[in-house]
Amino acid sequence: MHSASTCLTRAALSTCERATSKFLSVDAQGNSAYPRIFDTPGYRLFFRFDAQGTNGFDFATYSTPNNGDWFSGTDTIRTGAWYHVAASYDRSNFANLPALYVNGIRRSPTTITSPSATPPRYTGTGYIGNTSGLTRAWKGGLDDLRIYNRSLTDAEIAALAALPPTNVAPSVNAGTSQTVIWPATASLSGSVSDDGKPNPPGVVSLAWTQTSGPAGVLFANSNALFTTASFPAPSVYGLELVGDDGQVQTASQLTIAAVPQTLLWQLRPRALQLSWATNSANWRLQAQTNPLTRGLGTIWADVPGPVTNPFVVPLDPSAGSVFHRLILSYP
Repeated sequence: MHSASTCLTRAALSTCERATSKFLSVDAQGNSAYPRIFDTPGYRLFFRFDAQGTNGFDFATYSTPNNGDWFSGTDTIRTGAWYHVAASYDRSNFANLPALYVNGIRRSPTTITSPSATPPRYTGTGYIGNTSGLTRAWKGGLDDLRIYNRSLTDAEIAALAALPPTNVAPSVNAGTSQTVIWPATASLSGSVSDDGKPNPPGVVSLAWTQTSGPAGVLFANSNALFTTASFPAPSVYGLELVGDDGQVQTASQLTIAAVPQTLLWQLRPRALQLSWATNSANWRLQAQTNPLTRGLGTIWADVPGPVTNPFVVPLDPSAGSVFHRLILSYP
């Protein structure tokens, strides 16, 4: 799939000139007949799937009582392909028409409605690929949006459309958070995908690091996707996998709870005392009366009431067997 680059900047302006450009690919309608490329307090750019015609994009301004709305025309772009589209507009005069571009070529816009009265301020929150109400979702690709504080010339738009594909950041996943019985090691299974740019180096370098918990986590190979980690003491540890393609770094985190195997018991007169290691983790004591045999012993319930450490369980031979276990919850 082709991917190319423009950029996004946003600021309050003292002038009434704005130019926008971006590469896009739309695959389907999304959740609206007007899926947004972007939507700002002053103007918006979107694809049309309504009676005005499909396979075209639309530039519109917000104003009161009538918004301005201009269409690039039916069949100027199509679904399933990448395009560079741009709109350049000077709203200092409502008689002005925007300039619309597809792949650097200027189109003659069709006026759907003309703006009138008062335009809103530019300041506020803008949205890419949707609106604030999440009712205009874009279904496809959006790559590298630019918003300028001046109108661009035809030559500048053509130069932007001719930019080579840019580097896409690597996608990194550190894997699933887990619990290990300390001092056992944790098996780490990361994953990474990349577009091979820039080249050189053409590959992603990897590094596992510790982000939280007692210092001293040791990695068998801190530069491998698949490795193990050992921990200096029972605790909850944050680990991070960083992928670096030589230009952009992407990070992913997971949590490892290193739990001591210490559910201890002590007989007392007509009672059993349970105790466990104390740390910052969230422990839950559970119990059940089913026999621990294959296929059974699976209906555990939290022990009701406040659970203190140590916890005293009354012994009543007439009640039959009771089994207890300790559960650790971590973020």
